[in-house]
Amino acid sequence: MSTNQKWKDKLLSSSFPLEYEAMKVLAKNGFSISSEFSYSRLDGDIKKDFSVDIDALSFTPFGNESDLTGSAHLLVECKYRKPGTNWLFLPDPNEPGFSPFILGQTIRAVDNFSKDILSPNCVVSFDDNENLPFCFKGVEIDTVNSSAHDAQIRHGLSQLQYALPALFEHGIMFGGEQPFFICPILLTNAPLYVANDDFSMQTVLSTNKVDDIAKKVPYLVTYHDISPDFTHHCINEFNTNLHYDLEEFEDIGKFRKSKGEYEHCLPIHLIDSLISGNKSTLKGYFTQYIVCNWEHFPELIQDIKDAISEAMIEMDNDT
Repeated sequence: MSTNQKWKDKLLSSSFPLEYEAMKVLAKNGFSISSEFSYSRLDGDIKKDFSVDIDALSFTPFGNESDLTGSAHLLVECKYRKPGTNWLFLPDPNEPGFSPFILGQTIRAVDNFSKDILSPNCVVSFDDNENLPFCFKGVEIDTVNSSAHDAQIRHGLSQLQYALPALFEHGIMFGGEQPFFICPILLTNAPLYVANDDFSMQTVLSTNKVDDIAKKVPYLVTYHDISPDFTHHCINEFNTNLHYDLEEFEDIGKFRKSKGEYEHCLPIHLIDSLISGNKSTLKGYFTQYIVCNWEHFPELIQDIKDAISEAMIEMDNDT
């Protein structure tokens, strides 16, 4: 390989060009872009700084800044992979009712700290799509160097997961008593595949092509479970950095309760759950992630905006 080609490969592998192209797509879609979303986490007993590649913020209604009704925050982690690399994911094998996935939680719609009340399951339309696969773990297949591993996928999802509590906290403290939406995205140029239902050791041995054992998809939703370390991270984050006006949130809670809100969804109860590291609460907000192929990123952004816009229109109709 020539020296001229080596520096190009190194630059591409840094994900730097992919990040910039993704930023331009987001800016074209009306998002304000920050090059990084920084957060801190403990590495042993030492607090270290980490970051997610892109922090994108927009407001509803999209394209109309004269009457802001809510905010939409996208976190995007970019992973450039060299040609010949594919990402293969396992489809959720569970029967309905036994899956850990929660419809309506891929885009987090948070109105608990506002007197503007969203309709129940307001963003289920995004998840309730027969063409959207829900998948468990993924593996990276390098068809050029004949290898398979999951390190890059797991690292990207972990970066997003550990950043989410700080972003969630930001929405609570600075959301301006309006609903906010959060969506984490792992973006890659690698083709995305979901294994066929008959995927097995034998089907792998019987083929020479990934296309024979899996279906290519534009984007998918994957599950990244909470760990004891992540639970500790959440407890530390929310206890240390979450500041709020107790009287204000109690007032919002009384209003929402008068409208029929469940007790555990009231602002102070939700904050108590976050501070204590309640397992069901953490699973609800921090386990579902979108993995998107770069070519389909504009399509994904539009689908997210459509789902959020629909949720806000339903809220307006209900109030």
